[in-house]
Amino acid sequence: MFETTSDFVWQKIQPRPRDAHKGTFGSVLAVAGSAAYRGAAALAVEGALRTGAGIVTLASVEPVLAAVAARLPECCLCPCEAGAEGGISPQNIDRIRRQKASVLLAGPGLGYTAQSAARAAETRALVKTLLPGFSGSAVLDADGLNAAADLLQTEKMLHPQGKLILTPHPGEMARLTGRSAAEINADREGMALRYAKAWNAVVVLKGAHTVIAGPDGRCAVNPTGNPGLSRGGSGDVLAGMTSALLACAMARRGYHCGILDADITGPSIPKLFGIHGRAMADDKGCWPIQSRMGIDVMSINLLVENEEDPVVWRGPVIAGAVKQFWTDVVWKDVDFLFVDMPPGTGDVPLTVFQSLPVDGIVVVASPQELVSMIVAKAVNMAEMMKVPMLGIVENMSYIVCPDCGKKISVFGESHVDEVAAKHGLPVLAKCPIDPQLAACSDAGMIEAYPGQYLEGAADACEKLLKK
Repeated sequence: MFETTSDFVWQKIQPRPRDAHKGTFGSVLAVAGSAAYRGAAALAVEGALRTGAGIVTLASVEPVLAAVAARLPECCLCPCEAGAEGGISPQNIDRIRRQKASVLLAGPGLGYTAQSAARAAETRALVKTLLPGFSGSAVLDADGLNAAADLLQTEKMLHPQGKLILTPHPGEMARLTGRSAAEINADREGMALRYAKAWNAVVVLKGAHTVIAGPDGRCAVNPTGNPGLSRGGSGDVLAGMTSALLACAMARRGYHCGILDADITGPSIPKLFGIHGRAMADDKGCWPIQSRMGIDVMSINLLVENEEDPVVWRGPVIAGAVKQFWTDVVWKDVDFLFVDMPPGTGDVPLTVFQSLPVDGIVVVASPQELVSMIVAKAVNMAEMMKVPMLGIVENMSYIVCPDCGKKISVFGESHVDEVAAKHGLPVLAKCPIDPQLAACSDAGMIEAYPGQYLEGAADACEKLLKK
């Protein structure tokens, strides 16, 4: 057994030849997503593209394809007919098989028993039918593993034609093996090795720390990672929280503020402020709902009958809603209007920059080295649209030990200062991971949060009035 250190990883990643083309680096066919779980498919194909796959194709239903096309135009699409609960129907198998790929990824967001027995049956049929005839390597994750748990009871080899990789967390491993999660965690390396040999597959047993075991008896442990992001959609929510905190900071300075929640498919702003119910309209337009501090808020969640209903819209419809939030909402005597946008450089940011009189942008990023690329994309888009950038806010920068008061860099040492210097931008704030902020947000009381970490960002906004 050995550890997958950074040196080991870099030794395995070979430099790309200068005469390479997209066909040089393989192709991934992702069978993923459903009406209820669009984000899983988007994250899966984005991960494949960012990791270096030459061609990535997503086979999925229309709502998923629309979301991915807006976010990742380089991803190829294979439209599929919808089955039970908006998932991929097994009737699409012939169409999916016609897609050429060296790697098959099946599972993320396909849906299983949480939706219905019919959805579970269709997912099992997809996995059971696609795997045997696929000649390349295959990866099973999430709902693909749930389907495999049933199949492993009757099938000796799930994928006889090529390499198979299974990526279970301890709960999924328990379902695959018929054991308990406690048994799995008590002997993680032993369990991973045992079943890697039994299934003739590479088993990636996720958790702290991830174990990678092969059927040939080799075993590696990844010593990195932490529980800080053990929550689905955490990045999207953090961006919304930053917008809310900045609006609160300006409100405390006596300014009348508003928040336009442009994250149409993942609205979090009303929840943060404890705002529920429907916004009202008259002949003047639609009126925002005011928070306890008098901050005007408009979000799609204030217009739908049930705030937990998903918004399954195409990109142009989403763009139209964002425009209407500016033109048809009565933003009366607002000194600052903060626009909370989803991550990326897709339809929503483009619509905001083209349709709203934007005075400045605040980029919210995390400490990882990957932030360099994210910030660069945002800066380049801002330059293209001739919109000034006010600076960078680093979220989840550190955590303070409650016992000794020491600052701990949970996600590694920050790179935000060097990234900001590269682009000639100021660092407006370094916000810690704060359990008190989480508690205030969950309770809809973000205005009561006493933290003052965004004062630098508030100063940058205030300067706009003096120009």
